[in-house]
Amino acid sequence: ISAAQAYISDITTTSNRTRGMGVLGAAFGLGFSVGPVIGGLAAHFIGLSAPAWIAAIAAVGAAVLCWLKLKESRVHRSTDDINYLNFARYAPLLSNKPLMKINSCWFISTVAFVAVDASIVMFLEDVFSYDTKHVSMYFLLVGVVIAITQGGLVGRLSRRYGEWTLCILGIALNGIGAVMTAGTYWWTSAWLLGIAAIIAAFGRSIFQPTIWSLATHHSDPREQGLASGFFQASGTFGRIVGPLAAGYIYEYRITYPWFVSAGVLWITSLWLFNLHRKEQRQPVEVEQVA
Repeated sequence: ISAAQAYISDITTTSNRTRGMGVLGAAFGLGFSVGPVIGGLAAHFIGLSAPAWIAAIAAVGAAVLCWLKLKESRVHRSTDDINYLNFARYAPLLSNKPLMKINSCWFISTVAFVAVDASIVMFLEDVFSYDTKHVSMYFLLVGVVIAITQGGLVGRLSRRYGEWTLCILGIALNGIGAVMTAGTYWWTSAWLLGIAAIIAAFGRSIFQPTIWSLATHHSDPREQGLASGFFQASGTFGRIVGPLAAGYIYEYRITYPWFVSAGVLWITSLWLFNLHRKEQRQPVEVEQVA
């Protein structure tokens, strides 16, 4: 995924990078919508091991397509000149304060996102008594929203309102969707669940490509791959922490993962808003000093 993000960064400009990241996100959205349906039906009609075999075939097919169709976006240096275990190479990234703050926001938000992702299937089963088919339909709805938003809307919205606005608004909307989902525990309504899923998916869909794009804007163009890998590593660490936290919180009370997630997302949106304000004031402050 980090290589795919770096590839998009290489073949796009600063003006259309959010749209490029959105197209990448739309591909994930389509997979997110089609995958659970295929997996659920295959498990039901063929057997529980069928989804794993289908995933393996799809992964090999994707690897072959990448090998045959994707041209290298940059000219590589000799591998003898690159020491990937030399942690001094990461010093410029660690000293880049805006980039590290954006990475921190990405890590925290990923923890919140994945905490909900890890709990939703159990929640749907415990509250709505959904079986595999109904859970697949829920993921289909979420995936369709992601595909539509990131496939076409996010680029237009970014040009009109700016990346920072979408980034801040998206994460706040996701928190609202999380609270509404928790509300279905007391008001068990499929309509409310669907509206909450749409709001959360839309918010997440405008947040992810814009924060990816912001991370690339704040990194050295010559180190897009390294910066993207570091950014993705932050998210990966969040994907480790999120499910661990969600499991304990869900056992305590099944609605708490959503309330905790919403609180974390809203705090992160305020942090991003503050970062944006500081960045806006920075040119004025420099000009005054000059």
